Amino acid sequence: MKKRIISAVIAVMVLCSGCGIGKQNSIDIESGSAEESTDVTEETEDVGAEPEDESASTDSVNESEEKSETRGEPITDPEGHYLFNPYLKPKMLADYYTQEEWWDALYNLCDALRKGEDTFECSSPEAYDFATDAAVLGNLFPMGYFISRNGNDGTVPYENGVGRIYYDIPKEEFIKKEQDFEKDVEDILKVCVRTDFSEFEKTLAIFKYISDNFTYNHTMADDPDSLSMEEVDQLYGTYNCLRNRSGICAHIGTVYGYLLNQCGVDAITCEGSGHNWTFLKIDGEYYHSDATWGLKSEMGGSLLLDYFLMSAERRDETHPIDKFETFIPMSRNENFDNSIFKKASNKFDFFKYTSYVSMDVEKNVLTYLDGHGDTIEYKY
Repeated sequence: MKKRIISAVIAVMVLCSGCGIGKQNSIDIESGSAEESTDVTEETEDVGAEPEDESASTDSVNESEEKSETRGEPITDPEGHYLFNPYLKPKMLADYYTQEEWWDALYNLCDALRKGEDTFECSSPEAYDFATDAAVLGNLFPMGYFISRNGNDGTVPYENGVGRIYYDIPKEEFIKKEQDFEKDVEDILKVCVRTDFSEFEKTLAIFKYISDNFTYNHTMADDPDSLSMEEVDQLYGTYNCLRNRSGICAHIGTVYGYLLNQCGVDAITCEGSGHNWTFLKIDGEYYHSDATWGLKSEMGGSLLLDYFLMSAERRDETHPIDKFETFIPMSRNENFDNSIFKKASNKFDFFKYTSYVSMDVEKNVLTYLDGHGDTIEYKY
């Protein structure tokens, strides 16, 4: 069986199963099935052939710059819903990986995959490595689970500005899975958030959706060796976690970050001492949020806020700050400044020992229970 591109991180995911779970209540924002949404996505033109004159060259450069700036922004409809965005670009990553040709290569790959094409345009071997990096695809384009970096046909993966795509499943099946995946993401966002939500509201609404609808897969965490290769194929990775609504911390934390990025919240996956969660930025401040430890299925039916918008100090109580790191991208991890994880704000540390009751997005009021069982209204 061909080794998948995402298989490079399976060992990391298994190690990240120290997702011990802990405790507390309920909600106001609906969760469940969304009304059927139309699959609407944006297409951007490929950069054309070599310009014939200087003015054409300038136009081409301007078009490329405009492409890089617009691809990565949320895609919305007039009704206030977020549509599927294939071009995610978390600012925390873009600040460190500033090579626009790398991002263009990733977006060209996304376009090619959505069309079932066999090649994509990329400017260099480094751009190819970034675009096909297992962690980049897992966090930013989960359908990358179904492609490999190398084929068994003797072809060269990258040559002369062209990257080759090796599908692990029939292309017809891939395209169908991709279309279903895009609709699923749109339906989740339609249930959770609106475009007029604040960043705080988006962050909490998606945290709640995952808490309500996802479960922790204890077999994957406690006895991964018992899984067959077929079960591994069906369980591991961001794609499978989102589609199955089940996974371990490495998947659940990444799904949370993926959905946040879909609606414009800057988020990446963080790891420390064998556990994964989400590191995000809202209203100019950094926070740690652990959707795995917030699962209601593990907490007796209660949604704890203990693990929502944590400071570095609060996260340090269970996972030492000095060991925090990111794996995006795996091939260039040394470029990322992991000290950013120590900058998380303590603004919401009062959520410790509290559980969610409701959120009124019209009045900007969050209602929760404190550690004594008293009802508190927080005006955000």
